[in-house]
This record gives sequence, C-alpha cells and structure tokens, in this order.
Amino acid sequence: MRTVLLLLAVVCLLALPAHALATPVLAQVKAGDADINATLENFQAGIGYYDGNVNGHFDTVPDEPAYIDVDNSHSVSYGDLRLTAFAGHASGVSVLLADIDMGRPLAMPNNAWFLRTTDGSWAIDMDASSTLTAGDIVFPAGTPAKADAATPGLGGRLARVEGSQVGMLSSLHREHDADTVLYAEMDSFTTGAGRVSAGDLRLTPAAAAAGAATTTGTAASGAMGGSDGAAAPAAATSAPPAWRTLDWLLVGVGVLNLVGLVAVARMVNHLRGPPRNPFK
Repeated sequence: MRTVLLLLAVVCLLALPAHALATPVLAQVKAGDADINATLENFQAGIGYYDGNVNGHFDTVPDEPAYIDVDNSHSVSYGDLRLTAFAGHASGVSVLLADIDMGRPLAMPNNAWFLRTTDGSWAIDMDASSTLTAGDIVFPAGTPAKADAATPGLGGRLARVEGSQVGMLSSLHREHDADTVLYAEMDSFTTGAGRVSAGDLRLTPAAAAAGAATTTGTAASGAMGGSDGAAAPAAATSAPPAWRTLDWLLVGVGVLNLVGLVAVARMVNHLRGPPRNPFK
C-alpha cells in the first residue's frame, strides 16, 4: 500500500504544470528572504493604460491593456511591466523593444497604486473609487489580471498602506532592464526605508522564456484600433494561467479516488482468500 501511495504522489507531482510552481510576479517580502536588508535605489514610476477608444476610462470592452510605467514616460517603453495580457503577450511580462505596443501613449489614472483588499491581498485601484471594482488590477496567485464579476471581494473597500508612496518604485541597482526585480516599499517613512524589508512588495517579471516562442501577424494592432501598418513583430505566447483552488481540489479528489480503488481491490482479494487448487 505504501508503494502505491508513493507512486501516486510522484505521478501527481509530475503532472503539475511548471507555472504552478513558478515565482509569482507579485509577492510580499518575508523575514528570512534572501534579499532582506538589501539597499534599494528609488525612482518615480506610475500606473498607466492604453486608452484605445480615447474616452478617458480604463475599459474592459475594448480590453484595454495596463502597465507599470517603470520610467514614468507616460508611454509604453522598454522594461515597462504588463499588468494585463495584450497582443499575445502575457500579463507579468516586461515590454521588449520589438513588441507591438512599444511607444503607445499611456493614460495615467490619479493615485493608482497598490492597495490592500478586505481579504489581505493586493489590488491596484484603477478608477480611484477606493473599492474593488471590475477593471481594477488584482493578483490571483501573484499574477496580475483585471478584476471581473467573479473576482472574490468585489465591492469591498481598498485600504492604502500608511508607509507606501504612490508611484515610488525601487530596485537593487540604477540600471533597469526587462528582467529587473522591482520593489514597492511599504515602510517609506520608517527605519526600513531605502532597503528591502518584510512587508515590501516584490515584483518579479515573468521569465524571459515567455518571449522565446513567438508568432508573427498583423491582427494584434487591430484589436485596439492601431495602425502600425506592416507585419506585427513577433509576440510572446501567453503564459498559462495560475492554478485555482478548484484545480487543486479536483486533483485531491482524483488522488483520493485512486487510493479508494486500491483499498477496495485489496479488500476484495482478502475476502476471496487464496486461490483454490483445481486439482484437489
């Protein structure tokens, strides 16, 4: 029985997709992390979105993309971090030079920054409503996505952390690249300011490998009414979504079913007893 259970556990682990074990884009720094107390270089950034229909609102129809504007240029530029998927590029992936959204202007909503939800997770308030509404950016399993009608806690209050500064990001060095890990300090007015501390937010761009497998095409620019003209640059394939609670429950139910079948088979064999010798 122990051997059977061990084999089942190994099969389940092998069946887990790589993204289930991947580093989340957004994570809160914890005591004992390798980067604790590292010195930070601060710079001004912002949250922006491409206003495809030029109505002054961050829309879900059309599905307008949002970014962390790392260089605060008010346009999509190299190294900006996507907060939503766009044109074949997954959320959490940094913008590269050949990407189709490079150079697009960004609308910058007022005071959009990382806020606490009622369940202790994080969200970006895109409409300055101080409540979690459809279209705000949430981070299920650490991966940024737009909130929708099915998002837990919709309508709940969003709270600003006292030590956070809107638009203030940090990194471990001045030079910023597409794979640079970013930090949002949550203790800017305490002795923890200027260094990585427990409670700060760590933003790790999704693996550069997400941009290795590419496709070409021209349809991506049309989705937002773009007029880029020539064939679109290669676009990264979207990363698979993070596993939800339901996925884990289904895996657990499947494992329990297999264990039950093995137990029933052993019980039946025990009740039957040893096989009879037909020559006696």
